[in-house]
Amino acid sequence: MAVVVAIILLVGVLLWNRMLRQRVDRRTRALNQELQEREVLEGELRRLATTDELTGALNRRRILELAAEEMKRVKRYDTDFSIALLDLDHFKKINDTYGHAVGDMVLKSVVRTSMDQLRDCDLLGRVGGEEFVILLPESDEGAARQAMERVRVGTESLSLKAPDQRHISLTVSAGISSFGGEGDGVERMLVRCDKALYMAKERGRNQLVVCTTDCENWDECGKR
Repeated sequence: MAVVVAIILLVGVLLWNRMLRQRVDRRTRALNQELQEREVLEGELRRLATTDELTGALNRRRILELAAEEMKRVKRYDTDFSIALLDLDHFKKINDTYGHAVGDMVLKSVVRTSMDQLRDCDLLGRVGGEEFVILLPESDEGAARQAMERVRVGTESLSLKAPDQRHISLTVSAGISSFGGEGDGVERMLVRCDKALYMAKERGRNQLVVCTTDCENWDECGKR
């Protein structure tokens, strides 16, 4: 009789342990699922906090944060660094002529084309309606000019059509500035980029202008 009772108790314990393991396994799977969903949600929140929703480029805040981080690295390791300010020519006319839906399509196309022409380490951020900042690490003035010329030519070569099948002609202008030494910084580089971009617009658009650290010597590329 004692043996039978012992067997019954043993079977009961084994069944109880099995049930507990099943409950633990179910709870573990549920927790893992919750963690995965939380990671996806946090990743999406990070993306929304750092990315321009329309174009997929970095937003203004994030691109400027990364520019500041890159500047620290440049000064620490004494490497080359350039910044470009890119602007889509006559964008208001495109919006007025074809509508904002077409304007949005144009912006997204310009971003995709620009990214195709840039290196993986280069960063592009939207800082205004049709204005973008491009960070070019490890790039001196010559390398930056070559990179932005690829972007300019790539944009000019885009074949886009409005809903009524009219061809949309696209060009961009850009101002470029390269790191000028220990006393230089992101804000000063962006000021030079802005001056160079203004000069590119004044000279007829669809071109690049490089501004040196003293803003007295100008160089242009791709003028039409």
